Amino acid sequence: MKRTVTQLFAAAMAVALTTGSATAATIIYQDDFNGGTGNIHGLAPDIGANNWVAHTMWNADGSIDSTTGTVAPAINGSSMTLAFTPANGLVYTLDASISGIVGDTDWFGLGFANGQSTVNSANTRFITSTVVGTAWMLFRGQNPPGPTPAPTLNVAQLGSGALAPTANGSQTSPANWTALAADAAGSIDMRIVLDTTGGSGNWTATWYAKRPADASYSEVRASTLVPGSSEANFTSVGLAISNPSTTNGIDGTVEFFSLTSVVPEPSSLALMGLGGLFVARRRRA
Repeated sequence: MKRTVTQLFAAAMAVALTTGSATAATIIYQDDFNGGTGNIHGLAPDIGANNWVAHTMWNADGSIDSTTGTVAPAINGSSMTLAFTPANGLVYTLDASISGIVGDTDWFGLGFANGQSTVNSANTRFITSTVVGTAWMLFRGQNPPGPTPAPTLNVAQLGSGALAPTANGSQTSPANWTALAADAAGSIDMRIVLDTTGGSGNWTATWYAKRPADASYSEVRASTLVPGSSEANFTSVGLAISNPSTTNGIDGTVEFFSLTSVVPEPSSLALMGLGGLFVARRRRA
């Protein structure tokens, strides 16, 4: 069963009240995807001031219509986003939990982005489109049998360029968690922490991931400076998917999505991505 209370907020407030390490804790967006059936486009999240902007394949219950019978074969990627502009002086934590991931070497992505999704665009997957990833990450589906080529690795990156390990000159080595084994389904929790406390020109992003068997989140890309020229391009947050309408395209269900902010003391910054102080995502029964 999905959660019906704002446990993440309660945990964040507990940190603030018991440690004195933060002066504010706020949920900006949260969605447990209990919105029933049909497309999620135009619906409000459980918490948040703006509505989802989404391609027609994204459903209110977190599922996607990924078959060629529902989505035109020309669709090679899509997304759903919520309008959002960061402010200086805060630490933002962006989270998503995705279950039942199956597919070829395609992927689910989570991230901060520039622009908004569109209802019917053929490609809004955070890569050179109307909605472009700024600080984002992706988790791939199944690996094919045999050696794994570099492009099938999971990636945490700044910018929207090609997904090879050294793309754009801005991307360090790929994330250090592995894609799913062939013929196996799986789940993933992804987290991106955007720290704007350094002020303009000094924003940083840090990337984390957690598989169901993991006790806590693991850092999959260390804190990286966001180019100052990119700061104005943070205008949305959301999820993206690659090649859902191919024969073995990616599939899965989004269980949880949230964006929170805190005003931290310096001593609290190291705790933001660890996950031990935050309630683990609870998946469908």
